[in-house]
Amino acid sequence: MNFGRGCRSPWPWLLVSILFASGCATHYASTLHFRARFETDNYAIAIEEFRKDVGQYPEQARGLKALLEGSEIAAWKGPYLSRIDRDPWGRPFGYRIPSTGGDRPFDVYSLGRNGFDEQCLGDDICNGRDPSWFEYEFERVWPNYLATVAGLLVTSYAAVRLLRRRSTTNSRDA
Repeated sequence: MNFGRGCRSPWPWLLVSILFASGCATHYASTLHFRARFETDNYAIAIEEFRKDVGQYPEQARGLKALLEGSEIAAWKGPYLSRIDRDPWGRPFGYRIPSTGGDRPFDVYSLGRNGFDEQCLGDDICNGRDPSWFEYEFERVWPNYLATVAGLLVTSYAAVRLLRRRSTTNSRDA
């Protein structure tokens, strides 16, 4: 079976496909982190608006629901959000007051991919936190990036060899 001009084996194409797929998976994982970071920052902004109106942060027992339902609070001018979504991994976002660190008095957080509450460390995504989770994520996924680059190099090398082979064949025919 011929898998392309000059290539009778499926293995190079299979290898390139696997390397490409691993790069796509890496990109998808980082997209989930960015989406969670975006949501935590949006919820933090809504909490700050709540504090400006009411004079205090929502109680931890009410959590993020205080941004949607606050009719018993006299100064409440909400709702401050249209809805509260789940994080990209399907779990609810968390709200903690006081904060576990950083320059904010509260945490809005996602437990991240592993689902464990690491107090805004590890792969947890928290508002107001420097994106040091990127370092954690980079350590975990750098082999996928490396595999993607290797796949591109293999593909480029194969393309150059194919073009050289064609030019040699064309020059012989002439």
